[in-house]
Amino acid sequence: MEYMQHRDNGTEVPVPPTALRPNWTTSIGSWLVMRRDPVAWLLSGNALELYYEVAYAEEARQRRLAATDASRLASEYGLPNPIEIPSAQHEAFGACLSRVTQDQDTAAFLSVELDCLVKTAAKQALPIPTEADLVRLKQEELQANAARREKLGHYLPAMWQYRGEWSWVLDRLHFLSLRLQVQGALAQGTVIGFRSPYSYLAAVELRRRRAGGGKMPHPRMVVRPILPMAKRGLPVPLAKRFYIARDAKQWVDALHVAFGCISNPVGEGVLLLLALFPTEASVDEQLRYCVVAEQAVWAEGLDVRRDDVLQSVVERAGGAGVWTGRIRKRC
Repeated sequence: MEYMQHRDNGTEVPVPPTALRPNWTTSIGSWLVMRRDPVAWLLSGNALELYYEVAYAEEARQRRLAATDASRLASEYGLPNPIEIPSAQHEAFGACLSRVTQDQDTAAFLSVELDCLVKTAAKQALPIPTEADLVRLKQEELQANAARREKLGHYLPAMWQYRGEWSWVLDRLHFLSLRLQVQGALAQGTVIGFRSPYSYLAAVELRRRRAGGGKMPHPRMVVRPILPMAKRGLPVPLAKRFYIARDAKQWVDALHVAFGCISNPVGEGVLLLLALFPTEASVDEQLRYCVVAEQAVWAEGLDVRRDDVLQSVVERAGGAGVWTGRIRKRC
């Protein structure tokens, strides 16, 4: 029987499942990430919260990446480009917001934030914060924000949190909006990472569109596999791993994609999948390989370091007799 998750507008793009059994050690972790965090749900309360804080790892680098992402999202959603806040104004900006957050007035907070952004865009200096402002900002509010975020089990600042569920960029706010309604609250290059469930979902969706003749994000697409953060020397905390899997679960449920039995491919597994990537194949063949490989990781719980698993991936991707030699050469 073939998985029926790769379906769009009546067009089926089946991918055959494996006959191999998943590694039994993946069962507990897979069970945990497929369920809402009960501790965060109990501790979070009913308030919608937005976390601002400082001292995040690789802060300067993360700011640059966030600015790039925000610019791309802004153009996609028809929004104006984000305003760059000079580093000298960071403390002044935070102090202005800090004065409002004590009152817990959301409307006033958003009004002050907008006023600060307008002044920054006009290159007007914000009020110089007093020593008391900085003490309250850094030692009270921002540290309290970080402490509460860690208590609720998340790793990333600048997040919306509601009932233990986390939302950040615009394409996550749809889920937040739905949750609030239910509760009465109100190509360019396609980069594929075999350790990312988002890459899995992207590969599935791109195959659907290509098979169904749907609109493509870019007519001249190039598939570019990359190393995961852990192989590039960047830290990946446990809280981040759990959040990413749980966030992806919302998408797979909406997109009807097989997901949930997970085997972490970090290390040799990722390198082997990269080595087998069909660089000379067509985009459709490359996407099929990505879907099959990531289905093995994110839906079938298979250890891709094993030769029989790699052989299964290659054969289901349609490359038997073409890429098999690479597996044998590695052995």
